[in-house]
Amino acid sequence: MIPRRFAVYCVILFSITAFSGCVTLKKGRPPKLFRSKGQEGKDSADLSGKAVPCSRVYKDAYVLWKVCQEELIEKLGLNKKKDVSLRQRTIQNLERMQICLIGEKRDALTASIVKIKGLTKKLIKRRLTKIQIQRLKRELSRQKREIQRNFSYNKMKGWIKPDE
Repeated sequence: MIPRRFAVYCVILFSITAFSGCVTLKKGRPPKLFRSKGQEGKDSADLSGKAVPCSRVYKDAYVLWKVCQEELIEKLGLNKKKDVSLRQRTIQNLERMQICLIGEKRDALTASIVKIKGLTKKLIKRRLTKIQIQRLKRELSRQKREIQRNFSYNKMKGWIKPDE
């Protein structure tokens, strides 16, 4: 009875492994996308040579900014390296949004970027106390609400550069 059970278990284990659809088991590691230094930070649509409309770039940057800002607020103070990388990604996405805007809205977003840079500058230089972390979280969430209120895609449709 024991050899039969063992054989059944082996067949079941083999079939689960064979039919699981796991790429790493079938073909090894998935191929990596290598980019040259000149192509860093560009979307996959940019790699194909097609021009990406400014409205799409703005939407993508807005969504990414929102996610990074929320994660920064939520996990602030837990890991310094993560805090610094989230700060950089947040600012990069705001700058991508800024490039797509025209007129006074661009200047207003510049002011918000400067405020966030000033608030998060302390993250790089030193370790913060719990009180400073709470204060910084409050200020960052206030800035997040302000940017959401003033720079959401629906409100910026008229201020985004036209597609060329």
